[in-house]
Amino acid sequence: VRELIASELQACAPSCLGTEPWLAVALDVRKAHRLMKIARCDQALLAFSFEGRFFTSKTLNFGARASAFWWARLAGTLLRLSHKIVWVSHLLWGYVDDFLGGFRGSTAPISASLWVLLFLVLGVPLSWHKATWGPVTVWIGWEIDLQSWACELPLAKVSKIVDQLEELLSAGSKVKFKTLESLVGRLLWVTGLWKVLRPLLSPLYRALRALPSSCVGVSPELWNCILRNVDPTCVLTKKAGHPSFHAGARITRVANSYVTSKDELLAMPFRKRRLWVEVRDPDHPLRLADADAIASLHAWKALLVSTPFVKSLRSPVDLQIVAEADACATESSMGLGGYVCWPSGRSHWFAVSLSSSELQDISDIFQVPLQSHIAALELLAQLLLLWCVHQALPSCRGRLRVCLRCDNSAAEAAASKGMSPVLAMSAVLQKFLAFQAWTGIDAEVEHIAGYRNALADELSRMPKNALPPLSQEDRVSPPLQWLLFSGVCLMPPEARWPTHVQRLASGK
Repeated sequence: VRELIASELQACAPSCLGTEPWLAVALDVRKAHRLMKIARCDQALLAFSFEGRFFTSKTLNFGARASAFWWARLAGTLLRLSHKIVWVSHLLWGYVDDFLGGFRGSTAPISASLWVLLFLVLGVPLSWHKATWGPVTVWIGWEIDLQSWACELPLAKVSKIVDQLEELLSAGSKVKFKTLESLVGRLLWVTGLWKVLRPLLSPLYRALRALPSSCVGVSPELWNCILRNVDPTCVLTKKAGHPSFHAGARITRVANSYVTSKDELLAMPFRKRRLWVEVRDPDHPLRLADADAIASLHAWKALLVSTPFVKSLRSPVDLQIVAEADACATESSMGLGGYVCWPSGRSHWFAVSLSSSELQDISDIFQVPLQSHIAALELLAQLLLLWCVHQALPSCRGRLRVCLRCDNSAAEAAASKGMSPVLAMSAVLQKFLAFQAWTGIDAEVEHIAGYRNALADELSRMPKNALPPLSQEDRVSPPLQWLLFSGVCLMPPEARWPTHVQRLASGK
């Protein structure tokens, strides 16, 4: 939700700075959740257990969905009333029980006073020690500067994240689950504004699911008890008479064979007095961090220590174009096609057709069969489409926003989320987001029905020597190998780094 708030701040920001300064006022409701009483018949819906005992609350408790939903609706009512009172130029935002107002400098004292008086008349209890006034304020964790319309990650937040990174890196391959979970939550919040860094979270999400395993020697009696109490997915429904085999534990391997179903457990022969069984406990306090997760932690630490996390909130200029792309694939070949139509009537289009061997020469991201990577290929087509937009624009320009159309829901979801557990999709997604950051073009992938994407579909399936449906003069050839290249190189090939850069890289 905080990611949406950041995007709303950006949507309200001007495309260029005016001469008149803006002032920000932040208000917070004191003990907001405790103000809302729950009917006695509904108190059990918010009950929670601790050490075998159940507790209920007479008011909305922090962390419950009902608390945020209730206050979000109430905050919406307060904001609508505030807009009626403060009718001159202003901006208002709300996040649960936190409010932020932006007022022009010439009218800020009167507008802010009317806003506060409205809350007092309505009986809204304000937390005065949290109220702030000025061109720069901290709101829901972000330091917001209305003078330059920029958003910055406060140093206190950076210090907390760096401390958690150092704790996890010092722990080695086995890290604390609570610390890792807290870190992932904070980094997910950070990448709400810096989406290009979102793929760095994929290894950490995999680490959250990497449970340590224990190997236990099982007697015939205990084995029969396990078989009686295990569900079809190898998860124990009841305690099986051993500390390692409690309810919720999952059996992953028996002897030298990995198992995923109860039928596989029943088929396992019991030849000796004991059978070695590998079990994983979901309540284990540790998680296994592989090499990718460790590398991700190092990358995050290097970024946070050396990079100022400041982002402009000024709205990018929307490009009024039609841009559509599509992909097709068989077991051993694939095709990409798309086009861009500009308001002037000019268009650019591309059509790429490659075999699996030709694609392997360019990049090792896609393995045979290619049709299993159709979602990643659809996103790759969007990357080529974005390149078509970029190459037609001048270099000296501000930030832009473009809407790209795609008929594949998986590619659309990955582009929106910024990460994917699928390796091929994750690799293409990194290139897609990095290209946006490099070009200064924010791309939003939206879904289009397949029957409305007929032209892009025809381009993706077009044979190499066929007559194209669009003008041959408007055809472009996207540099697929360069777009998928994962390293840094100098051009031309005989170029060399300056001596002082080489010394800096070597640490001498």
